[in-house]
Amino acid sequence: MKKILNFILKISISIGLLVFLFNRIGISAEKTLFYIRAVEPLYFSAAVLLFIFVIYLGIVRWNMLLKAVKHDLKFKRIFISYCGGLFFNVFLPSSIGGDIIRTTDLSLHTKDSSSILATVFLDRVVGFVGLALVAFLGFIMAYFYGLKYNPQLLLFMLFFTLLLVCIFTVLFSKKVFNLVNKFMVFSFLKNYLVKFHDCCHSFRFQKVVLVKTILISFLLQAAYSVVFCLVGLSLGIHINIIHYFTLVPIISSVTIIPIAVGGLGLRDNAAVVLFSALGVAADKVVAMTLINFAFLFFIGIAGGIVYAAALYSRRL
Repeated sequence: MKKILNFILKISISIGLLVFLFNRIGISAEKTLFYIRAVEPLYFSAAVLLFIFVIYLGIVRWNMLLKAVKHDLKFKRIFISYCGGLFFNVFLPSSIGGDIIRTTDLSLHTKDSSSILATVFLDRVVGFVGLALVAFLGFIMAYFYGLKYNPQLLLFMLFFTLLLVCIFTVLFSKKVFNLVNKFMVFSFLKNYLVKFHDCCHSFRFQKVVLVKTILISFLLQAAYSVVFCLVGLSLGIHINIIHYFTLVPIISSVTIIPIAVGGLGLRDNAAVVLFSALGVAADKVVAMTLINFAFLFFIGIAGGIVYAAALYSRRL
């Protein structure tokens, strides 16, 4: 019952954030729907295909991490679990709700929850590294092209990067982890965290795997920024592509906050603030973010169908 109420609360927050956009900021729902219906088919189709490629890169990255911890599973099995994660990413709070499902699913399959959790956690962390790298590349390119942003955006990314450095320090330093783990009250959780940390720490000696997964993350996030750009072009938004490389990673990082379902509402408000500062009409910005959420929604539904079909076939 508590979980249901929590889910209803998250949906309410998402709806509330969208209502705030349309009512308080004065965005026209009619104009937004008009822009969505009038998308340019060529750019829109290219965005769909590139988004599917982004999903494929995510599966490849996780597969590499799983192999590194000696879980040489069939690609089909990893694909099915990832599909389950895509489905629950849409309906659980924040953009990382599906990670719990991926961890649970393969933990039951392999009987090794600590190493599976380690791969899912590292998959997310290296994803954030790729996100930060693309954002900083955007800032550097913007500097050389004379494009200016609010200095607070750079400070935000610096803080985000500092947080990543702290996470890597805990993951790859036994001394720092042991110091942090001392504050853990529950002894059973302490033991589990030690196993989890041992799996994460083992990647310290697999630098090739880490570098490859970070490069894939960089390519993935850059491609996702281009997806936004293509959707923008389909809506008639003509701005320098550098803006997408700089701003989309920031928008993506905002959706991590676990107060809305699938980041809905958070993504839209953040995008309106950032892109409106560039002179883009707020109605078009919301149309762009809603289309991108539609990509996530429909790929999530497709993933849910694949996952449910696989579960059903296992029971036969």
